[in-house]
Amino acid sequence: MLFAQRLTRIAALTMDDLDLNGTEVQVAFGEHGPVPLPEPFGQVLRKHAENRGPYNIATNRSSPWLFPGRCPGQHIHSTYLMNSLRASNIPLVGGRIAALRALVSEIPPAIAAQAIGYTAQCAERHAQVSGTT
Repeated sequence: MLFAQRLTRIAALTMDDLDLNGTEVQVAFGEHGPVPLPEPFGQVLRKHAENRGPYNIATNRSSPWLFPGRCPGQHIHSTYLMNSLRASNIPLVGGRIAALRALVSEIPPAIAAQAIGYTAQCAERHAQVSGTT
C-alpha cells in the first residue's frame, strides 16, 4: 500500500526491480525509475531480499522473484498474498486508494503517476477527489 500498487504488481516484482546497493533501498515499478522506500520499510525489504521464502529452499536462493512462489520458477500468487494480508486485517482496496490520494496530495499528480506507474489522468482524478488542486 505504500505506493498504491496492485497486489499483482507487487507479487511480480523481481530482484532486478530493487536497488539494495546504497544506504537507501529503492524499488522500480515496471519501466518507471526507482523510487526510494522510506524507513523502516526499506530495511524490512532489505532483510526479506536476503532471506526469500518459502522456507528458503535452495531453488529460491537463485530465483529472480522478490516473492518466490512454492513452485520453482514462479512468483507468489497474488491471491495468496491477498488472503495473507486480509488475515492480518489490512484493508486492501481502501488502503491502496488512501495511499494514492495521500501521495498525490504531497507531490504533483503527474510526477506521482510517472513514479508509481499510474496514468496522469488517474492520479489527477484522485487529487481532485482528495481536494488537491
